Amino acid sequence: MNDSSPMAAHHVRAIAAIGREAARAGDRDVRVGAALGAVAELTGCDALVLAAWDPVLRAHRPLRTWGYRPEDLAGDRGGDLVHDPGYQYARRTRRPLRLTDVRARRPPLDGVLALERFSEGLTHCLHTADGRYVGALSCNVLDGAPYDEGRLAAVGLAGLLLAELTDVTATLRSAAAVLPAGMAAVAVGGDGAVGALAGRPSSPLLLPGAELLRCARAVAPVLPGATAFLHDAGAAGLVRAVVVRPGGDDGALLVGVEPAAPPLSRRELQVLTLVAEGCTNPEIAARLHLSRPTVATHLAHILDRLGVGTRGAAAARAVREGLLLIA
Repeated sequence: MNDSSPMAAHHVRAIAAIGREAARAGDRDVRVGAALGAVAELTGCDALVLAAWDPVLRAHRPLRTWGYRPEDLAGDRGGDLVHDPGYQYARRTRRPLRLTDVRARRPPLDGVLALERFSEGLTHCLHTADGRYVGALSCNVLDGAPYDEGRLAAVGLAGLLLAELTDVTATLRSAAAVLPAGMAAVAVGGDGAVGALAGRPSSPLLLPGAELLRCARAVAPVLPGATAFLHDAGAAGLVRAVVVRPGGDDGALLVGVEPAAPPLSRRELQVLTLVAEGCTNPEIAARLHLSRPTVATHLAHILDRLGVGTRGAAAARAVREGLLLIA
């Protein structure tokens, strides 16, 4: 696996091939397949998996997997990548990590893949130029020497290009695909114009000028990504807003809505939303015209029903699961 030069000519050719696929138009699956062929040439791997980060479900979606046996994913394998220690370590470092580097220090992707039969490999968490995390690449070699620094540097450069292909917010079509099936949704342009989405049901809550759309535009993330919130719980339900990356769909915001059954009462949702805003109990009491003991009681119920121990943990879950009540 070692190359004599810091970055060999075939490394440069592979990076260029990945760049061409990232830059050209066309079916993303075809482009991903071609780019991963170049990744295989670059790494000499026998197995590979590329997963995209779904900002709506806050989970990974496999885009392409090959070379792994069923037993590599059997038993306790195939677990939650987000909570895997090896993945967390790779994401913190923001650079390609060799299997041989981390094997002695921690189980590399131990909860996701069985890697005992591989002699080498790497994991690279993919970030866009603006720093957003969009997915992860892992590849493994059955029999080979440790990857050298030149190859790792090449994978690092290729990762910026792969991130362009992996980012689900890259186009309106790929972003719409991460919304739950059957969810009513529309596209809102930078000028506020509302357009229908092919294959998506309509809803009177998403008509031009609707209050729900105003709220979605107000709380949408600044960078491409997704957020979720409750709007008039019991009537509108759960709202998901996805900001599409500027480009061909510049300024596009996807807004979807579906019925919701939150685990908290409306009043508890109001209290939780103010907790997430950083309000103290006295401030919440004043905002909601409640007594301080009543706020404390509501907060105790919230912690119990959410199964968390602190208001900070409750706020984090509210943001993560779309339990903020925005009116």
